[in-house]
Formats: sequence, structure tokens, C-alpha cells
Amino acid sequence: MNRKLTFSVGLNVLLIAILVFVFVNDKGSDQVKSQEKKMADVLRPEHYEQRSNLFSRLPITEKDIVMFGDSMILYNEWDEQFPNLHIVNRGIGGDTTAGLLRRLSDVTMGQPQKIVIMIGTNDLSLKVPQKKIIENYQLLITQIKEQTPKTKIILTTVLPFNEDIRSTKVENGQIMKLNEEIRNLAKQNNVLLVDLYDVFLKGHQLNKAYTSDGLHLNGEGYAIWQQKLAKVLEEK
Repeated sequence: MNRKLTFSVGLNVLLIAILVFVFVNDKGSDQVKSQEKKMADVLRPEHYEQRSNLFSRLPITEKDIVMFGDSMILYNEWDEQFPNLHIVNRGIGGDTTAGLLRRLSDVTMGQPQKIVIMIGTNDLSLKVPQKKIIENYQLLITQIKEQTPKTKIILTTVLPFNEDIRSTKVENGQIMKLNEEIRNLAKQNNVLLVDLYDVFLKGHQLNKAYTSDGLHLNGEGYAIWQQKLAKVLEEK
């Protein structure tokens, strides 16, 4: 009788332990899924899908100059700055080099006149290795040349931060290293480069006169960018 009782108690304890294990693991799995969802939300904010879906339905033509990149591109009214040119804005806040690769076919299928690329800040914020960022840059250049050979490619260097105004995960030293690689890519691939980094510097940081938040440009900043771009955009 005692043996049966002992066996029964032991079996019940084992069953309880199994149930607790399953519950904890299910809960842990839910937590992991929740964390993954949060990470996905950070990497792909809600507006990203909305903008990407919109762009996939807006036609691009051979007359167009495409401004392609992240919020640095998004936040300016390029068509108003250059009213005599056919400029379309394909910037999405939070985008990365990998994001541009995913969206590239929506741009190249229209065989645009020129594509201006500004990208990399968010890659650095997300701790994407510089080697991977440059690999993605090279893929962008290669695929554009393959998919729309007549399109002129214009790279721009990534802008600095002002670390006194904005606390960031990215240091200007990282941006300088990335920009050096972007300059090398432009030479190696025989594509145009608009070097913006030094233009916006003051004391090794983004000039306060050109920003309100330490990262994005204000109207004065975009006016400077406009001046630097004008010649290459207006060339036939």
C-alpha cells in the first residue's frame, strides 16, 4: 500500500513538474515572440509599409530623378527646390541599405534619368557591420546598372550628428569611416559622388545652424544641400 501511495505521489509530482515546465516555456515563448515583434516594429515602423506600398503604385518615368533613401531624403520638398526638374521623393524614415535593396525594383522598372542615394545612418544605429553596409551599397550600384543601364547613379556621403543636441548610438567617427568607404565605392564603380559631410561640419559635429534635433536638417540645411546637388542634377 505504501509503495502504491509513494508511486502515486511521485507520479503526481512529475506531472505537476511537466505542466509547470510547459507553462513556463509557453510563457517564455510568448515573451520571445513579443520581443521579436517589438524588434520588428523598431526595424520596420508602421509608416514604412504604408510608404513602401504607396511607392510601389506610383509610376516612375525616364524623365524622373529619384531621391532614394531614409528620413534625410523624406523630409525635404525636392520637387519645390528644383521646379524645372522631374524629381520624385522615395525616402522612408528609418530605412536602411537592406530596405533600399528590397524597394529597388519599384524604382528601376521606370528606367529613371538619375538616382540619388543617401543611406546608412539607420544601419549604423542598428549596429549593422560596416562591411555589410558596404556590401549592400555595392549591390545597389550593381543592380541599378544591370536593371537600368542608362540611369546615372549619384551617391552622397552620410551627414554628421550633433552630439551636444542629440544623444545617439552612433558616433561621428563611425560615420567618417563609412563615408570613406562610400567615396571609395564611387571611384571603383565610376559613379558620381556629392560629398556633403564636411560641408555640414562645425567643430567635428553637425553645425547647429543646420539642425533643430541634432540629426535632421532644417530649411537652412536643405538649402545648402540643394546648392551642392544643383550642378549634378541639372547636367544632362
